[in-house]
Amino acid sequence: MNRNNETNTDNNFGLPRAEFRPLEANSNRKWLRVTLMIAAAVLLLGTAIVWWLLQGTLKNKLTSIHLNQHSKDEIPQIDNSLELEIAARLEDEMLGDLETLSKELTIQQQEITPTIETIDAPTGLYHVIIASCVDYDLVMDYAKKLVKKSISSKIIMPIPGKKPFVRLSVGKHKTFHEASARMHDLKSEYGDSIWVMKY
Repeated sequence: MNRNNETNTDNNFGLPRAEFRPLEANSNRKWLRVTLMIAAAVLLLGTAIVWWLLQGTLKNKLTSIHLNQHSKDEIPQIDNSLELEIAARLEDEMLGDLETLSKELTIQQQEITPTIETIDAPTGLYHVIIASCVDYDLVMDYAKKLVKKSISSKIIMPIPGKKPFVRLSVGKHKTFHEASARMHDLKSEYGDSIWVMKY
């Protein structure tokens, strides 16, 4: 029996016998409860914020849908025959505009291609005259120089029985004011010796 006592004291190294008890679960439960409560509070707060944001967005969408439905109800219904009539009018107007544009383009193309035109009889228009000479060939030479510069011109032939001058015109206009304005524009290029003549 002494041996058992000796072995027990040897194993304990002279310390009192230890008592083994399981750890208390109460402290772990407290931390678990606190963590769950914080998570629930964060979840509730997040849900409230999302609901508040969605409520404002949904309210705006519902308001715009409601306004759109009312505005659609207020738009008068157009008769199909009226639509067809309007479409036909627009088509006619567009065709007219296209014809006008094509005529203007044709005129512009003719103006772009420089020409020398001879006028034998009075036209009643106002011409901007840049040269006057008795010799037709001199006027024709000057007109050819203008064509090389891409400028169209008109050779005005003399009226039989009157002054025998052949004149070179670089523009014809319906009114004196238009021709005079053009003459003033051309003075820097042709000098002060140009003038306006009705022929």
